[in-house]
Amino acid sequence: MPQIWHSVSKETIQFAAILALLFALVALFGMLIPGFLSIQHLFDITQTAALLGIVSIGQTLAILTGGIDLSVAAVLVLTNVLGGEFMHGEITVLPGIFCLLIGALIGLGNGVAIGYIRIPPIVATLASMVIVTGYTYVRTGGLVKGSASPDLFAICTGSHFWIPNLTVIWLALSIFFALMMRITVIGRKIYAVGSNPLSARSAGVNVPGVITLTYILSSVLAGLAGFLLVGYIKNPISGFTGQAGYTLDSIGAVVIGGTMFTGARGGIEKTIIGVLIFKILFSALVMLQVGEVGRLIITGVLLIVIPAVYNRIQR
Repeated sequence: MPQIWHSVSKETIQFAAILALLFALVALFGMLIPGFLSIQHLFDITQTAALLGIVSIGQTLAILTGGIDLSVAAVLVLTNVLGGEFMHGEITVLPGIFCLLIGALIGLGNGVAIGYIRIPPIVATLASMVIVTGYTYVRTGGLVKGSASPDLFAICTGSHFWIPNLTVIWLALSIFFALMMRITVIGRKIYAVGSNPLSARSAGVNVPGVITLTYILSSVLAGLAGFLLVGYIKNPISGFTGQAGYTLDSIGAVVIGGTMFTGARGGIEKTIIGVLIFKILFSALVMLQVGEVGRLIITGVLLIVIPAVYNRIQR
């Protein structure tokens, strides 16, 4: 029993530390940048964070199993391009379902390769990223077409009571998956696989099946983000810009939130804070006119310092 309480205490300290960092950054930038603490600007940050947050939910699931998903950005771009092309500025539901199915199919391939064929996650998802990116280029010839339907555009750019709809969608998905991980059997199985696959298998857990489901969910969420991105910018991504950014940013947000690559340490609720820290820092550095190189350096320092603090807390 003392060991259980000690573990809970460490989790509480870690969560309090990352939450304190979030508030400290908001307070600091609020003093340095006029208008930074305005309600409109803070909600704008949550809106721009929403798509990264949706992708980061899936990335969290993959990392909790002790793996990683490098294909999320490629899936996002593919579904973004195909979603815009199939909508033709008219229909919404069928292209959305199609994008989710595309994500599920790619995730199934990743999961089978990792769970059943036992290819290392970094290799399997890297190969998937290359294949999906290559197909996207071949499919479009480097030129994108199509646009969002009026309904999707209204959903993705609208708000209710100052709260952007994309923010609501992100938080609703985060709450759903956080509860799934904490109170359902499949959530406990994901943590068990990430903690010790051999012990989980001995306890009767279908380890390959759990891993496959995890990567399906990761790709489906990336596909959903790609579809919503069409509505947010009204047109598919031009020139496939920002593809690598979603992969690296999702990994960075998950790590800053306290989910470690060792597996079974962390959770969706921490990733929410990690995404907000990531986007608040980016927004503030842009407003302070810090160049891209400076932003990359500061982000890299955070990715070293924060996990080091978490490891210290664990020890």
